[in-house]
Amino acid sequence: MQGDTRSAYEQAARAFGITAAFDPDLASKNVKLRMDGVDFETAMRIIGQQTTTFFRPHAQHDFVAADTIEKRRQYGIEVEETFVLSAGVDSQDLTEMLRALREITRANHIELDLKSKSVTIRDHGKVKLAEP
Repeated sequence: MQGDTRSAYEQAARAFGITAAFDPDLASKNVKLRMDGVDFETAMRIIGQQTTTFFRPHAQHDFVAADTIEKRRQYGIEVEETFVLSAGVDSQDLTEMLRALREITRANHIELDLKSKSVTIRDHGKVKLAEP
């Protein structure tokens, strides 16, 4: 692939039978990539890393925008995950863990439920969380 941001996404999307759509504010960067034998998700991730953009899957097409906090809030898919913690964890440990999670993930919403000893994280899906 050689061209600009839009043409790189269009070429990759077309290879998988998908049409790409773009945020009207998207600034373009020159792109020169060679990707052989990659799956769709990997191709989109590589192009996104090279152009500081992200894609959002959609029923008819992928939507591409600049990878900024504002654009992720505007166009990103919100993801929510709840983690049930060990019954042996005390409230002081839970509070410290909540502080650390907020600092590490910078997620929009992290909720601690002391009664059920669970943590729910909700954000616009950039960070993939590992299974507990």
